[in-house]
Amino acid sequence: MDDVAIATSNPVKPMESSAHAAPVKAKPVGTFINFFLMMPLAVVLLLQGFFIGRSFGNFTTFPFYTIQSYMTLGALAALMVVIQMMMRSIIYSTLFGFMLVSGIFHAWFGDFLSPLRENFAEVLSIMKHAWSNKDIPYPILMSTIVTTVLLIASGVNFIFALFTKYFFEIVFGREWGDGRKSAYFWAIVLLGICYFGFGAYAQTLAPGQRLLWEQRSFYRPIEEYCSRIPSAGIVSKERIWSYDTTSINAFDSGTGAQVKEKAAVPSIPAPMWIKTELPILGTSMGLISYDRDLLSELWTCAYPASLPGLVLPPEDVRPDQGVPLLIRPDIRDGVIFCMFDYGYWGAVDTKDGHMLWIKPIDGPSKINRYFVEDFIRSPYLVSVKDVVVFACYNGRVIALKVDTGETVWEYVHPESKFEGKGQRAYLSIHENRVLAAFPSGSLVTFDAVKGTKIYEASSQQWHPISAASWEGDEAGFISSDGSYVRVAVDGGHVFMRTMLYYNKPYLMPAPKNLDRCFAAYKDSFFQIATATKELKDVCRFPKHTFACSPVVDESFVYTGTQDGWVMCFHKDSLDEKWRVHLSGELSEESLCSSDAGLLVRTRSGSVYCLKKGMN
Repeated sequence: MDDVAIATSNPVKPMESSAHAAPVKAKPVGTFINFFLMMPLAVVLLLQGFFIGRSFGNFTTFPFYTIQSYMTLGALAALMVVIQMMMRSIIYSTLFGFMLVSGIFHAWFGDFLSPLRENFAEVLSIMKHAWSNKDIPYPILMSTIVTTVLLIASGVNFIFALFTKYFFEIVFGREWGDGRKSAYFWAIVLLGICYFGFGAYAQTLAPGQRLLWEQRSFYRPIEEYCSRIPSAGIVSKERIWSYDTTSINAFDSGTGAQVKEKAAVPSIPAPMWIKTELPILGTSMGLISYDRDLLSELWTCAYPASLPGLVLPPEDVRPDQGVPLLIRPDIRDGVIFCMFDYGYWGAVDTKDGHMLWIKPIDGPSKINRYFVEDFIRSPYLVSVKDVVVFACYNGRVIALKVDTGETVWEYVHPESKFEGKGQRAYLSIHENRVLAAFPSGSLVTFDAVKGTKIYEASSQQWHPISAASWEGDEAGFISSDGSYVRVAVDGGHVFMRTMLYYNKPYLMPAPKNLDRCFAAYKDSFFQIATATKELKDVCRFPKHTFACSPVVDESFVYTGTQDGWVMCFHKDSLDEKWRVHLSGELSEESLCSSDAGLLVRTRSGSVYCLKKGMN
């Protein structure tokens, strides 16, 4: 009988030769041992993270209103994700995020850990001083922000590292939970490519031969990043001086070579750029003038021990009552105007440093330090011939003799308040006339010397929030709704009204030079064409925000963006001639034209000198 095959559900599998058995893979070392094995490569990665962060920090300060800032942050976040996936180490990934952010902070602040320790150690005294001055404790605020950012960066990397590690273990197997030598090696290669690639890209944007010289500076103290400190640049024909809260430096205006550095402790805010023949600093003890090379003090003007005629309750009396809140050396040659608390102003002669006069002019109230900067940027005082005109609280305008402080004339507007608050006029001058633009909707023109009212125009359809620029019998200004309005100074007939700053967010830069009919908003730079009553688009720079007030010099106009771009246009043809990128954040006051070139001062105090025009 033939054999019959019988089906079975349990067939016998023939034995295979042991020679063909699959090799047994070596069990990878555990996470703890792998941590030490990868340490040399991890140290290299952490150092690379620090230097990449510093490279990005030198390139940008991530301005809040600049879209490019968020694109750069997104690129850094993507880089961290890739490195996380390659390292797959909770500790090293967390440290990498810390080192990357530390590199950025080091580019901005230099040694930032020491100020953090000092500020937190003095937290009580800083808070007490801020409370007594009705000011924001910026040192503590900035120290808290820096510490919080470091903790958030480390915490986010820690959480993502946990997720990455266990994702690889679940999906690919336990042996994939830790990064190995090859992964660390390729991570090092990737970071090297990113570092040198980004450096090459930044170099292509550098000013090159357009840059005559530069002097770099950190944000010091660290609160300079978020507030205005006593720091400024002083310009003369042969010297440029730059100071902050610790020192003053003298540079040769032609070469940028440092002539001398002198320890100093300026404590009185001033405009970012000042044009005088010799450097003058406002310290807590008095005004000090130096010779051009900072070799000696020429004179010192001590502040008054108390404000003359001011009587206060004993609990409100302070030892620094006679110390100014700010100084204005930019109003008139040869005179420094000092603003004190409780509405007092004074004048100092720059030849010998003696106090010309000090008297109450404005409202007798204590000024909130948070609003002191408004008196630097806003045109609340102007000088014509031998008088200085002040715009005061509650609609008052008063003119004094510069040398004696004697009242020449005074005007009180019928509407002392606007929107429930005392209003203050914005002043501008034209020949021997002063135009006061009141927010309530009035333009009043005076003879600067006699105080005679010449013209008046008013309307409820516009409310000035800037000084008016003059051209013939017309004046143009920015209204509270963001529109540019041009009216007749006599009667108020409206010749032009066009929207300029539409839906302007709080603290969004609004650079303008209405005297030369240029303005910018967000990513657009305009010329205000008064003849055709329209805005001409000069330039659009997508993803960037214009911040520098336009400066016109000869045939060219210069402006810049928050994130460090400086541009030059021909003022008639409006053709762009060049644009360069500088390291640092720019503000409305950053540009200054001088004999040496176009001076650019960043918010951290770095100074660049660029060739003007097409040179």
